[in-house]
Amino acid sequence: MDSISVPLQFCLMRVQEAVPGKPHFSVERLLIRVTYSDERISHPIGNPEA
Repeated sequence: MDSISVPLQFCLMRVQEAVPGKPHFSVERLLIRVTYSDERISHPIGNPEA
């Protein structure tokens, strides 16, 4: 989990810098989609956001 935590945070920061005009919720959605799809491959998880 630690190995994926840093890249995700870095990606989130990069996305926020790349699209400052976009609403913050869309950035969180993107992060959740990436995290969920990646976590699904490793181990199943329930709704992270619900």
